[in-house]
Amino acid sequence: MSQTTNPVDNSSKSSVVAEKDKVLRCNLEYPKEVDAEMKCFQSNELTQALYTMSAVEKKIFSIMVSKINPDDEGFQKLVFETKNLIGFLENRRTSDNYSFLQETLERLQKRVIKIRERNVSVKGIEDRRYNATLHVQLLGHYRNIPEAGLTELSFNPEMLPYLVNLKKTFNFTVVNLRLLMNLKSFYSIRFLELCSQYSNTGWFVLSVKAIKTMFLIEDKYKLYADFRRYVLEKSREELIREDYIWFDYKEERRGRRVERIFFTIYQKKKPESEEVKKLKERMMGEFKLSRSYTSFLVKKLTRAEISRILYDVNLSKANGVIRGNIGGYTRGVFEKQYPELDRGREPEVKEAEVVGLPLSHFEEVAGMMGLSVSAFMERNGLVLQNGMVCKAGRQ
Repeated sequence: MSQTTNPVDNSSKSSVVAEKDKVLRCNLEYPKEVDAEMKCFQSNELTQALYTMSAVEKKIFSIMVSKINPDDEGFQKLVFETKNLIGFLENRRTSDNYSFLQETLERLQKRVIKIRERNVSVKGIEDRRYNATLHVQLLGHYRNIPEAGLTELSFNPEMLPYLVNLKKTFNFTVVNLRLLMNLKSFYSIRFLELCSQYSNTGWFVLSVKAIKTMFLIEDKYKLYADFRRYVLEKSREELIREDYIWFDYKEERRGRRVERIFFTIYQKKKPESEEVKKLKERMMGEFKLSRSYTSFLVKKLTRAEISRILYDVNLSKANGVIRGNIGGYTRGVFEKQYPELDRGREPEVKEAEVVGLPLSHFEEVAGMMGLSVSAFMERNGLVLQNGMVCKAGRQ
């Protein structure tokens, strides 16, 4: 990769490659590089954002997202070989895939999404926070360099909080890129993201109106039967065929009208590695952490992050700092080092989507998961209040 002192000089072929520390050359070869381990990390706010686009646009944007490390502090420009991007078009236009790619990228560059924000501060009003909706384009720029056979893309800087530095917040979604690329429908991809967000809880609830608003199809599928056929059933069937993560659903009616949909998530479990098994045994045995808290930590933190904390606890133990329950002390260290690691945030289901549901609504779902209703409620932070199921602490 060469450097240039004038990265905005369009007369120079080297303009595609700007400063070395700001450009990432993506040697993407389809399908070899998109293996089962490639992930997309994005904030939950982006997962639940309001937008629509074609499945191909969504896939290209997801390829870009997969090139970001969630620990990054900023964005880089991304440079792809154009022929490799064409490989993701699945030969939709065998006569002119190049033109189709350019049309797709032009549409993607113009896409505006809406992200719902909380606790937004306004300059000059320091003592108040507001709810807001951010209207933002996804891409900063798109540059086609046909003579070099390259395509340069960048993210809109306003997207920074939703794509980088995510592991400090624990408020993000991890999506399997290989599975995403196999899906044909934009709706299936969006449901894949939602299932991935709530995979730890095993369920989520959304109103029909909320789904239509999220996908920007408020004026489409006026008949619920069409919505169920083309959005719910088509997405469900596609995800089931991939046999990785999928959903089933139960409709809640008010009279004859379907108001809410209760989604249950199923996923094909991968066997734990020997390293993870040994780490969990050590956490529960030597450090006296509960099985549920151990599993929670393993899902949220890397093995290196956990091992570092355990090393610090062992040092404290050797120095006589720990008096009493080592399990409580260890948990306190984790919570001090990672203050955002708050189990009270699990599951991340909106209060308005949970409060006020009758107990009978959960009985079938609990049965399908092999749990009693009481165990299901305890697992998901729910309580019974005046015959209705509510979030614990929010009655």
